[in-house]
Amino acid sequence: MISMTETEVKKRLGEPDIVSKTPDNHIIWTYRPSWKIMPDNKDTIYVEFEDGKVIKVTKGR
Repeated sequence: MISMTETEVKKRLGEPDIVSKTPDNHIIWTYRPSWKIMPDNKDTIYVEFEDGKVIKVTKGR
């Protein structure tokens, strides 16, 4: 997913659940699993963008 555009990420993962900004002015899209018994970050995907391109993808464990 590195270097994908925002449009390409939306086609692959859909609309993000949360959009936020880092202190470095990077945009982070957060994708959460649709249903969970215990709230935690497991299986949550974080996609970080700089200048409209993916620079980092992290998945919670």
